[in-house]
Amino acid sequence: MGTLQDDRRFLEFAKQSLTVNGAGFLSLKLLFRDQDPLLSNNREPVKCRSIGTLCQMKKDPEMLRECLSPTGKLINTGKVEVVEENELTPLPGKAWWIPCCAVRHKKKGKIRMVFDSSAYYMGTSLNNKQVQGPDQGNKLSGVLARFRKENIGFSCDIEVMFHMFYVTQGGPGLHAVFFLIQEQRPKQAHRRVPCFDSYFWEQTKSREVTFALRAPCEGENVSERAKQFITSNFYVDDGLGSANTIDEAAETLIKARGILQQFNIRLHKIASSDTSLLKSFPSSEIADGTTYVDFDFSSMQSTLGVYWDLLRDEFMVQSNILDRPFTKRGILGVVNPPYNGIVFVSPEILGGRLLQRQIIPSRDSLPDDLKPLGWDNPLPKHFRRDWDKWKQSLNHLYLTKVPSPLRDKPLPCDSIRELFVFADSSQNVIEVLACIKSSKGGRISMSFLRGESKVAPRQAKSIPRLEICAALRALQLLTEILLDLRDDFKNIYVYPTALLFSDIFEIGGKDFRNIIVHWVF
Repeated sequence: MGTLQDDRRFLEFAKQSLTVNGAGFLSLKLLFRDQDPLLSNNREPVKCRSIGTLCQMKKDPEMLRECLSPTGKLINTGKVEVVEENELTPLPGKAWWIPCCAVRHKKKGKIRMVFDSSAYYMGTSLNNKQVQGPDQGNKLSGVLARFRKENIGFSCDIEVMFHMFYVTQGGPGLHAVFFLIQEQRPKQAHRRVPCFDSYFWEQTKSREVTFALRAPCEGENVSERAKQFITSNFYVDDGLGSANTIDEAAETLIKARGILQQFNIRLHKIASSDTSLLKSFPSSEIADGTTYVDFDFSSMQSTLGVYWDLLRDEFMVQSNILDRPFTKRGILGVVNPPYNGIVFVSPEILGGRLLQRQIIPSRDSLPDDLKPLGWDNPLPKHFRRDWDKWKQSLNHLYLTKVPSPLRDKPLPCDSIRELFVFADSSQNVIEVLACIKSSKGGRISMSFLRGESKVAPRQAKSIPRLEICAALRALQLLTEILLDLRDDFKNIYVYPTALLFSDIFEIGGKDFRNIIVHWVF
């Protein structure tokens, strides 16, 4: 069965199976590839793994206490049902035991229990037995772009989002079971609620939860502004929105909270660059007196944390570069993890990637002093100076600050907007830049939107080919921006220098397109 057919089947099944249970929670079924799936009996291996996890946690009493506390809350709220060994007698092939372990958040220091539905046994896993479905999640770049669209920004969070949706049996007599970590010994328990906040990122579950989260917005009397916020401005469980006025922002959040509250989904930790907005909500729903919001999204690894300064309403960067050995493996560990959704520090990251290409070149151009070195051998000392200099430069990234709104606050919301996209390349680098110009009554503001700095492809042997690659990326970036912002720009200007090459070739348009395709690909 093709991927497109699987996606259609998933959406139709999810729409038909989504219901509201007696407790008022949204409930949905898991779609398996087979109508009557048979699961291997992995009880004993998972039990041994759970016992090992418990023994490991007993070596850290603080970690054990922090782990038992949320486990108790899950039992008290009915989201997990403890089952004694003699009570659970599933039919052969109709139960799957899910391994769980404790993970500590590196920054926040919090402990959470995670469930590994991707664990394999006898050549299969629970995830492989299910239909994956389409990825309907919002892109981080799009969420951040819409967050910066208007002058009053606000953020919020869904409390334990992946515990707020119930799962019914996906087939005849199927059971999802795990061993509950307790102080004395692991006990069997039903996962009555999908504890999907998985460190191993359960792809199927995140897509089902995303579908269920948007389902309440399908009603007839739903506010259009609140619907747009829930469907387009959430990245997993973090909501980022903006509005022109305090009243619009308050209306959006209040109605969005009302829509989700009908199904026991709590929207809290509200923060805003304008403190007047917070007066519309009780203190229990407001983020604890912080002046910064850390855009630390759990689904990606990041060593360049992006912060939103609420007082100054601007973005700032805090670098936390890993200390790795000066080897090939260590260089990859430092250069590859940095991710920045707004990408306004990409030129600085580019310096490390250029050093990486110089130190780890292709096999054809490998210098003699690097040929005998493996991934964990110390690198030659003459590379060390440039490497240390680049790492030290990252410590000054906190000086880089970008205003959050895409226009100056004195400018009205009906100001004229124009989009500018620039592209250029050199022998080693391809760069694109997008800016928005806002103007009204003789006042003009220019705001940075997005930028990218990439190492030039190894196959690109000429500047004309690199210029064409930059022009192609500029047009791709333009398309992404138009889809993300959904804004009507009065004018759109694209300045790829590669367009100048059309004057060099005195040939027809079709032949010129063929040359471009040959150059790029």
